[in-house]
Amino acid sequence: MLKKGILNPQLNFALSKLGHMDSVMVCDSGMPVPSNVDRVDLEFVAGMPEIMPVLQNLIQTIAIEKVYVAEEIKTASPELNEKYIKLFQGIAEIIYIKHDDLKKESEEAQLAIKTGEFCYHYSTVLLIAGCAY
Repeated sequence: MLKKGILNPQLNFALSKLGHMDSVMVCDSGMPVPSNVDRVDLEFVAGMPEIMPVLQNLIQTIAIEKVYVAEEIKTASPELNEKYIKLFQGIAEIIYIKHDDLKKESEEAQLAIKTGEFCYHYSTVLLIAGCAY
């Protein structure tokens, strides 16, 4: 039995299959997940889990070299944008793209992690896996 880290077995298995340059969409409860993308749904109730604790644990588990974020977050959810800047500082480059482009890019993701995030608009991120060495 695991006692720390990510305890969800489906998520652990999906993360273990990631390779360098694979992409992971971590999204809010409203973001559509393409049917061809492996999906791990963490939603429990509205607002649980929030996206930040999920991301905080993911950066401790997988290597990340780039993060795509919708540029609309800057005006729609500036507080969350600042949290993302602090979270990924020194870890991965944040690249802002249009929300529609983010949705299009997510169609090629190897994994989608759906959170219960319900408060922030444009909170979805697309993580690009780095190399662990």
